[in-house]
Amino acid sequence: MGQSESKPPISNWRLKKIRRYIAKRVPLVPKGYKLTVDETALEGLLPEALQANPAFKELLWNKKDLLSPEKAKQLKSVLLDQFNRAAKNIPFDSSEIENEAAITKRTLVMAGPDKMTFNHGGLERKEQIYLQWHCIRHALVKAGAHLEIISPLDKESGYREVYTRDRYVMIGDTAYLPDPQELQDLSYKGVHWLSEKGAKGYIGEVAQVEKALKERGVKTVTVKGAWFEGGNVVRHFSSRTIFAGIHGAWSSEDSAQRLLAAINETQAEKWKLQPVLLTNYPAMYHMDTGMSEELPNGEVMLSSLVTDKETYQKICDIVGAENVIDLSKDEAARLATNVIDVGDTLVMTGNCKDLREKLTDKGYTVIMPDDYGQSSFEFGLGGVHCMTNDLRQPRRKQKAQRGP
Repeated sequence: MGQSESKPPISNWRLKKIRRYIAKRVPLVPKGYKLTVDETALEGLLPEALQANPAFKELLWNKKDLLSPEKAKQLKSVLLDQFNRAAKNIPFDSSEIENEAAITKRTLVMAGPDKMTFNHGGLERKEQIYLQWHCIRHALVKAGAHLEIISPLDKESGYREVYTRDRYVMIGDTAYLPDPQELQDLSYKGVHWLSEKGAKGYIGEVAQVEKALKERGVKTVTVKGAWFEGGNVVRHFSSRTIFAGIHGAWSSEDSAQRLLAAINETQAEKWKLQPVLLTNYPAMYHMDTGMSEELPNGEVMLSSLVTDKETYQKICDIVGAENVIDLSKDEAARLATNVIDVGDTLVMTGNCKDLREKLTDKGYTVIMPDDYGQSSFEFGLGGVHCMTNDLRQPRRKQKAQRGP
């Protein structure tokens, strides 16, 4: 009798409840051309899934053990078979994710989307989020990136841990992190929507990333008295300018100045600051939703909607008007600026057909969600730039400094 035809050691009703319990909590991993449950995680969660379902008299063959080893093995086999037969198709062979290029073009960290899916929105939404995440991962690896995947935290973190960009700013070989105490103070003062529990989650995520960076030999600096999110700090390497989005106490100019001071205290090359008032907040809540980082050939994608006319002109003067790729309102809404470059390949968050042609004409290979059959790579309020961060400053072609 085949595995799929074997009779489960418990009733179908009980099996269904256990399957649902596990499906909510087990990460989804690519296997061949399918997206299925992590077999190791399933095995580890099985005893908990059995205990979480009351009135399971049918399982009590042995009062010392919930399930005999033989029947537990049979149950696991039946569950795996059912999960695999219902698995979602993926548009690539999973083995390609592990086959990184011989020469690494950019080293990035990512965190899995686990906390975005547990107990929220059901299995269908979970499958879609994991599918998008693994497609992004595949696109980055195929472009020549080396990825370091940060393990999720069990406690003191939330769905935002997938946004590794927001946890720190990478300059040279040093990661600059916000001050957790400053976040706590902001929360106590009630200057933002963040609850005390939410603040603890943020602090846990910062600690999680700091630990992961140190384990990988990256120098870290906590910027005392400053709270910032990395997605709100756009680095322009040619002019050595950081463009910091400003909106109230949550992303203040004072914190941006403290970040600049910390950078210039620890870097041989000095940087400048250009504060950018986010006049289209919350539609453009971070700098990287209205301005891209400098692309490998010096261009910057920019939306005039991100700030006022005077500041917009200052940005153009600093990066060079000839380097500005002006975006339409629709391209900005599709998070065109939330892009990550790996060599001459650009992995985009949204589908922008006309922009793809412009970028291709400039010599870039452009990867968009529709290349994977997806309408978007947006996750909640973040895209591919939000979900990646550097382990070292990306290489850029050396140019003369611009700006005042």
